[in-house]
Amino acid sequence: MLLNEAVKIERSEFIGAQPRERTAERKCHANGFKPKCLSTRLGKLDLQIPQVRGGEGFYPSAL
Repeated sequence: MLLNEAVKIERSEFIGAQPRERTAERKCHANGFKPKCLSTRLGKLDLQIPQVRGGEGFYPSAL
């Protein structure tokens, strides 16, 4: 859960606005989530990777 929340915060910073917030600095829009399974030495983590629409180059730095 912690990693999912961290990537949501990172997406908001990349976009330049919080969810449903209208600002002049907004670069693009949130566009849902994509499921991803990350294998670690402690086991598998099921993540929800946030997607953006209209902005190129967003990928969470934690991954």
